[in-house]
Amino acid sequence: MVKSKTMSSQPSLFPTYLKELQAEGAKQKRLRVKELVQVDFLQSFEKEWIEGLAEVENILKYLQKHPTTINVFKGRQLIKPENLLNIQKDWISLCSKYTGMEQEFFKPYWVPIEPDSLDFFIDLSNKKLPVIESSFYFIEPMQYMKIVLLENGVDLMKHTINAKPWHVISYAEKSRQQQLIVAQKPALVYAGKIEVEPPNAYDIFHESEPEEGAEKGVFLRKKNEVKCTIVRTEIASLLPYDSAITIEEIKFKGPKYLIPDKVKCVRDLVYFLRTCTNGSGNKDNVKSYKVNFTNAGKSYMSFKNDVFILHHEDQTILDGFEKNYRAYYVEERNADQAIMNESN
Repeated sequence: MVKSKTMSSQPSLFPTYLKELQAEGAKQKRLRVKELVQVDFLQSFEKEWIEGLAEVENILKYLQKHPTTINVFKGRQLIKPENLLNIQKDWISLCSKYTGMEQEFFKPYWVPIEPDSLDFFIDLSNKKLPVIESSFYFIEPMQYMKIVLLENGVDLMKHTINAKPWHVISYAEKSRQQQLIVAQKPALVYAGKIEVEPPNAYDIFHESEPEEGAEKGVFLRKKNEVKCTIVRTEIASLLPYDSAITIEEIKFKGPKYLIPDKVKCVRDLVYFLRTCTNGSGNKDNVKSYKVNFTNAGKSYMSFKNDVFILHHEDQTILDGFEKNYRAYYVEERNADQAIMNESN
């Protein structure tokens, strides 16, 4: 078939039409920005934030008309464009009341995009308007995490987005950030910026009801010394956490650990003992240790073969240790009795 010269030579009107649409859209956006600049609660906003807010309004209008074109939302309900300003006003007000970690993390130039939660936002401070998620890590060192779910929020107005579902991106990024947080913890503990949790009874004692014929744990005290048997390494946690120490020796059953120079007190020692696992999460990897008390004469504590010896010239230290030992001993027995009662 021979093409018509008239058809082949006739220029397409589509590029011109597209340019007109883009020009009209840009004009509408400029007018909207002028309106938003006059809004009272946006007076503290920088110009680019207001321009971003106008763009977010366009994104929400588009998604309201084309809800099925975006699969990254996975059925989430978004705010309506007509509610955007009221929601942003409430958010700015809430941010002004935050203190502490919340004040440091959350920003007034974030736009909440879900009506009933403060988990997902669009960040106006970035011209690409990334979609982000806020998440909290509940284990020390507790902190908020900012998860970028979509680098360019304007892409939400495209018919197809080459992006994984949000929950997939969120899980992977949270895992990555949590690993970084965990890696920071030892330095923060040894710097005294994170408290070490007190032990529970099962961190101190072996099973309270040993097998038939097995030795039962005993507590012996004489003069300047206490001896406890059938105990775990963390029995050292019954001592004052701020007691200054110097590690003389630590031996391991399995994987060997480098003893940090920053281990200078009982708190640090307890944390170190808890982290010395055998590779499968079992904390009973320390075979023995000998630790001296700094500036306390010949005072020391030692652990070997499930026997703990505390030698100290200060009787108040021995008194406090004995008090804590007996309190935890009673706690363990009560817990075991409760378990037995439930099983019966």
